[in-house]
Amino acid sequence: MKKPIFTFKMVVVIVVLGAMHLPIYADTKPAVDRNNSKQTGIELPVQTINIYKPEKFKKFTTIIGQNSALFIPHNDRGNFTDVRLMKAMDVLGLGIIRFPGGTFANFFNWDTMTMDENFINIVKKKNMLNMVKVQTKQKNSKLWETRFDTYIQATLIKNMQRAVVLPVYQKDADYNIQLIKKIKAKYKLKFYWELGNELQFYEYRFNLNKNYPWNEKIYARRFMKIAEFIRQNYPQDKIGLLLTGSFGENQLTPIPDKIFKMIKPWNKELLKEKYLPYYDGIIVHPYVVPKSTSEWKKFLKLKNNESAKNIENIKLRRIFALVQNGPEDKVRYFEKLLAGGKKIYITESGLLSHAKNNIKNLNQSIVGVVFNIAYFISWMNYSDDIGIYMRHLLAAGNGIQAIYKDYSWNAVTISWNILKLARENVRTISSVVIKNSPVYYGIGKIANKSANIEVKALTALYLKGNKEKILIANTSNRRIKLKLPFGKSKIIYASDKEKKHIAIGTVHKLSDYAKIKKITSREWIMPAFSVALIIADL
Repeated sequence: MKKPIFTFKMVVVIVVLGAMHLPIYADTKPAVDRNNSKQTGIELPVQTINIYKPEKFKKFTTIIGQNSALFIPHNDRGNFTDVRLMKAMDVLGLGIIRFPGGTFANFFNWDTMTMDENFINIVKKKNMLNMVKVQTKQKNSKLWETRFDTYIQATLIKNMQRAVVLPVYQKDADYNIQLIKKIKAKYKLKFYWELGNELQFYEYRFNLNKNYPWNEKIYARRFMKIAEFIRQNYPQDKIGLLLTGSFGENQLTPIPDKIFKMIKPWNKELLKEKYLPYYDGIIVHPYVVPKSTSEWKKFLKLKNNESAKNIENIKLRRIFALVQNGPEDKVRYFEKLLAGGKKIYITESGLLSHAKNNIKNLNQSIVGVVFNIAYFISWMNYSDDIGIYMRHLLAAGNGIQAIYKDYSWNAVTISWNILKLARENVRTISSVVIKNSPVYYGIGKIANKSANIEVKALTALYLKGNKEKILIANTSNRRIKLKLPFGKSKIIYASDKEKKHIAIGTVHKLSDYAKIKKITSREWIMPAFSVALIIADL
């Protein structure tokens, strides 16, 4: 395991936001909340929550990694040993890295080691077409070559595991088998093989020509042949199968009937018993995506009778609902697979996608940190079988990117380092049951229809290794008095009540954003909209 990038011992991480106007319902005794009263003019009560040590634990299996996409921030864009990317790997404490990364994986041509312009033109993927324009402008009408040898070199230097996306949507099974042979002949290493990337797009969103036919049966035939070859020749390698539709958290909003009818046969086909022996896990890419402002206005007018002035508030409430309820809904859908020992490989994830409908600057705000941590906690509450957990690592640091060009951080980087601290030297994990958590109502999907659903404000994990830890997120607008199972703890906390966004160049390590403090009591008041890592100081 890698050494932490911080020399001091960290035992509680708290990231604090300014108060937000979310409706909270709980029986509490009134108390003065000076922090929130400054923001809202209302004195909110403080509720006491008991945190008990769980009786049952499970083995902790998660690997945290990054999806290193096309934009390595350097003129040599295809070089995985670029100094900026290598430094980013250190800062983020990666355990696994994927090739190719991001949506680029859908359009990668293994013969030219560049983007496949023909395929991009066929599917008319806007962001890929824009990338072609940018590349040809910057490199004298040529595309950047992405070099696999530098990818392997980087994984060896940093001692990371390797995940490789195969082009099963463009090429037949024989082509993919030959590609695997070439890679394995040259590199005697273990690989995670992703059999495609977000494959549903090539039937359900684009009209492909006869050179690129696509449906679930074609995919199943290719998948079976490729997987059987890997099983027979490289049994130490792992295979990930792509299912579709059900893991995009934006799908908690109503799915159009036409799309729903297309998704259903895909999953029905790929969940058949005959395929189960051929893969180790299902690959999922959960992204929490809010609706557009115009859709929200329509939704509020027709269903909630709320003023359009509250649109941003309602968007945030919906995201809270998606973060907490999405994983439960999805894991339940695949109970049969999980019961059979299959894993969930989350090889991309994000609070929000790159869409224009994102809440402005949310990814660069401290609320972004809270969402990311709450999202991780929610998934792990329902399954400890998340085998790979990645996120984008792109160029300039806009949107969901992790590192700015000046090596400074944003909300994503802070989130990953909190998670890294939580994971250090952990052997077992268990959910923390918080029965009397404050609740609010967020917008989610029930029976393919939008509805307000009850959301618990507190979610937590109990982590056990050489130290006992609690990772907890408070998504309510009130302070919470926690009664802890630890007699003593240490704290690192941060507060940013006035400034809602993280300015470029202001954060280069977690200690730039946090303060250290010791707790010698079993009680601690957790601020509103915060996350905390609490480690026993025995």
